[in-house]
Amino acid sequence: MKTERPTVRRVLGMVIGIVIISLGIAIFKQSHLGNDSITALNAIMADSLGHAADFLEGDLARGKDLNTAIQHYVQHVIEEHSAVIFNGDGYSSIWHAEAERRGLSNLRTTPEAMPELIRPEVIDLYERLGILNRAELKARYDIYLEQYCKTVRTEAILTIRIARTIIVPAAMRYQGELAETAARMKAIGKDFRTITLDEVTEQLRGLQDATRSLEATLASVDGKGDFLARATRYCEEVLPIMGEVRRYADLLETRVADDLWDLPSYQEILFGK
Repeated sequence: MKTERPTVRRVLGMVIGIVIISLGIAIFKQSHLGNDSITALNAIMADSLGHAADFLEGDLARGKDLNTAIQHYVQHVIEEHSAVIFNGDGYSSIWHAEAERRGLSNLRTTPEAMPELIRPEVIDLYERLGILNRAELKARYDIYLEQYCKTVRTEAILTIRIARTIIVPAAMRYQGELAETAARMKAIGKDFRTITLDEVTEQLRGLQDATRSLEATLASVDGKGDFLARATRYCEEVLPIMGEVRRYADLLETRVADDLWDLPSYQEILFGK
């Protein structure tokens, strides 16, 4: 009886866990979310529980008692997966360097991570658990990449439009006011300085150059190559230039007079007028 009770508890725990995981998989499969993060976690958990059950049942069949089998399994897991254990700051660059030293993958962008969805072992896992088959995973892979491309393209177009129709006109009006003030000061023989005017002019020129560069890069990427190649170019070429446009816009926000700045400023967003 003493050896049976832990086994019964284990079996009951396994059954309850599998039922919960199966329900989660069923719910997300029916909701057509298919391969969102919850489905992936459910699949990983189900596979891990199955691996644990097979390992423990194998040890029990070879005559080990349950406690010994559990200790053996824990030791096995630590030996196999100790590379992922890190007790430092997981958000620091130290962990990035350490993870690379340990041979762990570090997929930082969508184009880098997306091919993992159609790796043979991932397809095998999803098919074995009856979640998605190869064709369904490939379809989602294509759809997610296309969605990424369209999202970045839409945001890039909007970035260009905002820069040209809102930010540049506001900066030019302020630039004109500063130039007019300097001219008037000079006309009456007063000492004048153009520090702010020089800064606004430099930042405005930088914004216009970055916007033109973004437009040209976007045109060179649109419709070129397959979805993965396009997504990679959007990530590596388009997004950095969008960041450059954003940098100049942020600088101008700290210079242009508030009554000329039509967009909500950070101050207004955080604290109101």
